[in-house]
Amino acid sequence: MNNIYYRSFGKGETVIILHGLFGCSDNWISIAKKISKNYRVIIPDFRNHGASSNLPSHTYNDLETDIINLISDLNIQKTSVIGHSMGGKTTMGLLYKIPKIINKAIIIDIAPKDYLLNINKLENNKHSMFLKECKNIDIVNKNTSELINELKHLDNDDIQLILKNIKRGKPNKWKLNIEVLEDNLSEISSNNIYLRDSSTKEVHFVKGEQSNYIKDSDINSIKKYFPNSSIHVIPNSGHKIHIDNPENLFSTINQILNTMN
Repeated sequence: MNNIYYRSFGKGETVIILHGLFGCSDNWISIAKKISKNYRVIIPDFRNHGASSNLPSHTYNDLETDIINLISDLNIQKTSVIGHSMGGKTTMGLLYKIPKIINKAIIIDIAPKDYLLNINKLENNKHSMFLKECKNIDIVNKNTSELINELKHLDNDDIQLILKNIKRGKPNKWKLNIEVLEDNLSEISSNNIYLRDSSTKEVHFVKGEQSNYIKDSDINSIKKYFPNSSIHVIPNSGHKIHIDNPENLFSTINQILNTMN
């Protein structure tokens, strides 16, 4: 039995959307519904996120295996995959593990590199600091206004991200498996396709214009692993392109999906 929760929209050829670290499937519902006018769109929650199971390990091999099992469970013979950040690195791994099943791959604002070494220290530490903030908050019996008051020292984006990751109830619970994610931050930041040969698949990298997750210096690495790749830049957007400029992101995705191989 698969431990992965997923949402499904539309019908036809399949497109799978994989969210990023601390995200979940509902971050992508708006774009998924637009894509679903022409495709069947599946959006899973990764393990230790959203409504999927909390499990003791969180490696890229785990994430790739979960998605491969989901593809098998749903009897998907062919699919395109869209992956943002952690979901983008998972997509890269899938390109090597199940190349015959993947049609097109769209990798959003992440490169095949080790971010522990290459991303600036503020961004790298931000994930760790976010999890530490989560660990320090007593969410059990607090309502939204009480939580916001306790989090007022954080910026609004982090406040909203924390609130989105709380499952309301009596008591409230975290959707995130905080301890396991904290233990696996090095793995999540790693180059998960290091030393692999080139993939011949069609791969589209999508970069946020104001994001530093894909730099000019990463182009050689991208071309090394994915020689049949192209890079698309979305204006007026940082790392969270689906939030900053969803219209242009959808337009780019739609153009890629509807272009003949």
